[in-house]
Amino acid sequence: MQPAVITTARAAVTDGLIALDAAVDPHRCGHKAAALAQMIRLGFDVPDGFVIPAGATVSPLAIAAALGRLGEGAVAVRSSGVAEDLPHASFAGHYTTVLDVRGTEAVLAAAAACVAQARSEGSAVGDRAGDRASLPSSTAMAVLVQKMVAADAAGVAFSANPLTGDRAEVRISATRGLGDRLVGGEVDGDEWSVRDGRAVLLARPKAPADPKADRTTDSVISLETVQRIASLVRKVEAARGAPQDIEWALQGDRLVLLQARPITALPVAPVIETPKGSWIKDAAHFPEPVTPYGASTNLRDDGFGRAMVEEWGLFPDGFVARAIGHEFYLHVEPDDGGAKPPPWWVLGLVARIVPSLRRKLSRARRAIEGGLLHKLPAQWDNELKPAMLRQIRAFAAIDLTRLDDADLCAHLERLRQFSGEAMSLHFRLFVPHLVGLHELARVCKELLGLEVHETFRFLQGLSSASSAPTRDLAQIAAFALSRPAARALIAARGEDVLGGVARIDPELGARLAAYLATWGVRTCGSDAGTPNLEERPKLVADMLADLMERELASTPLQERESAVAQARATLTDPKARRRFDEALAYAEIAYPLREDNVLVTDQLPAGLLRRVGLELGRRLAERGVLASAQDAAMLTADELKEALLSHAETREGQGNDLKRTVPRRRAEIAWVRANPGPAMYGPAPGPTPDLRGLPEPARRINEALLWGFEQEVVPPATAADDGLVGIPASPGVYRGRVRVVTSAEYLWQLRSGEVLVCPTTSPAWMMVFQRAGALVTDVGSTLSHAAIIAREHALPAVVAVPHATSTLQDGEEVIVDGILGTVSRVSTPPRDFAV
Repeated sequence: MQPAVITTARAAVTDGLIALDAAVDPHRCGHKAAALAQMIRLGFDVPDGFVIPAGATVSPLAIAAALGRLGEGAVAVRSSGVAEDLPHASFAGHYTTVLDVRGTEAVLAAAAACVAQARSEGSAVGDRAGDRASLPSSTAMAVLVQKMVAADAAGVAFSANPLTGDRAEVRISATRGLGDRLVGGEVDGDEWSVRDGRAVLLARPKAPADPKADRTTDSVISLETVQRIASLVRKVEAARGAPQDIEWALQGDRLVLLQARPITALPVAPVIETPKGSWIKDAAHFPEPVTPYGASTNLRDDGFGRAMVEEWGLFPDGFVARAIGHEFYLHVEPDDGGAKPPPWWVLGLVARIVPSLRRKLSRARRAIEGGLLHKLPAQWDNELKPAMLRQIRAFAAIDLTRLDDADLCAHLERLRQFSGEAMSLHFRLFVPHLVGLHELARVCKELLGLEVHETFRFLQGLSSASSAPTRDLAQIAAFALSRPAARALIAARGEDVLGGVARIDPELGARLAAYLATWGVRTCGSDAGTPNLEERPKLVADMLADLMERELASTPLQERESAVAQARATLTDPKARRRFDEALAYAEIAYPLREDNVLVTDQLPAGLLRRVGLELGRRLAERGVLASAQDAAMLTADELKEALLSHAETREGQGNDLKRTVPRRRAEIAWVRANPGPAMYGPAPGPTPDLRGLPEPARRINEALLWGFEQEVVPPATAADDGLVGIPASPGVYRGRVRVVTSAEYLWQLRSGEVLVCPTTSPAWMMVFQRAGALVTDVGSTLSHAAIIAREHALPAVVAVPHATSTLQDGEEVIVDGILGTVSRVSTPPRDFAV
């Protein structure tokens, strides 16, 4: 037999095999094996084994001898990465384990598979986590070979609650037989909680044949075993000096330890200082905790929307946004303190007497009589948007790597200023949008008896910016179909598809590069600390493959035209028809403004800020101040500038301070995800004032603003029977399987035809909508981005479904009714539903 060479990114060496109890060096044996070696030396029961060091060249005869020492029976061959199970990044479940391996040749083949998979997975993990720079040695892979345990039951245990951060609670998951499918997320297990010596069974998987099966009987493991596992994980925690995530197996009465790793970013409650006044959470626009970098670049101490208030004569004096406990809250000035507004006639009288209110009435009159409702949208199309795009392209063309530290920090400040100016324009344009939709909704209610969500059938298909990324990619997909080599590469859905296409088909590669230059800059939300599309090449490649496999859904414009014709035919009174036509004509102008505007004034500037934040992080990581470039998102813009300009790597202790700050803030954000703050801090705002006493211009504008606010901040719906109820946002009925996506980080998990269930979406998610069959969100309204994008993709959607992401489970089959606003679990054979 010839020697088998198992190499990694490190240079090959000729080291021999290492017994597991001696595999204490994580740089040679990987952190998984090193942790188990430590546990063996401390007396824990760990299956015996040996390690093939990272980069080693090994002989089959060595392998055969080591297997002989383990005795007869199968072994498990497991990856043990040098960059795995670190305190700041475990990458649990990302690497290969091959079970029930028998014989020398099979062990060598499994070991080679572990190393080969690590090479591709190193890039894939970085792609999924948005953290390529933090994985410089992720492909350095040792291989651990252990005696198989014929497990009666197996699972995982955490010495602290990984969701809440509660150090007093042990969480245990258990399944029958081997635990690999449980660890890999393929099956659910029994869930136990142990606190103060008391064990409680929290959940059992529902049996497919009996969806309402009792979850409290016939548990996988006994109460005594639960207590033994809890004791085991506590002992491992004590031995390793930090909260631990372990894998265990039970064979008869023998409880063995299979793996031990630190719980990364264990949640920690942030210190919250509640400001005075009423603050309302804006979960519709910021469903996830906002990063410190995003907060420092998005939020301004002087508030926002002042130009909007001044130009349109709005009654609020201004709006302030603040990150409270890493969540986004809004405050309206002046604060009414929850007071009841005066009667309509008193408000009308006061507005004509008080000087500050009289000035607002005058501004509103000038805006309406001066034709600003039509002039500003036209100015946006003809002047403002082209000028913004020119500036964005100019910023994007700057090679950040060529700027010295001072120039890079100055560039960041210019971008922050530009972003502030862009957001000012963003809110100015919001008023025509609201006026157009409000007046169409009112006319449709009065003349046709339609609810708000039914009104949007007359506008469906007009927001071209909502579907533009998908349409552009569909054109590239159509071109790729005629390129056999590239077509095969894309269809294979491997790693680095875009790079491979550029190498074998430069013309198609150029088109993809142009696509990313246009759409890749935008972030997956308004937070400049979150990854943008150009950091997710695997996702783009998967979307391209989807579009090559099936045609893009037809445009909803034809349905719109039919709905308009039907409405006009219903309105036999010429005056009523003219009123409908006038309201619709302006709404057709105003409706596209929101998504067109949010791309240019919000997400492209955020993407530019993301780029410079990454460059700041890259430089600090090179100097040892941060662990990775992506850690920059956990620091404010000012902290990043100070660290870079003060050469923190030469100042004793400062780099270490930042390295401690980053994990603490990650832990705080993890805590907030599991323990979201209240919908409101302070007293609830008073009832909506009656504006009928105001002059017509001021009433028209301010009623639209209040209506828009009421539509965005809707009370939660209540569940009905076995179904869920929300707001119908896009018409149609669809039956399919659920895919819960709690963050843009996990969009790659969505498969073609699945029902996308998420907290909410942003316009940057729009390109995955062609992959989904329907949409369900926790929050939102008929005016939300999620609703607009769904309508433009003819995707049935229900929004504002309370706790949809925690109630629905992956793989569950549901019927989404975007007409009634319901989501129903399927428990009967399929009927005639549109799919």
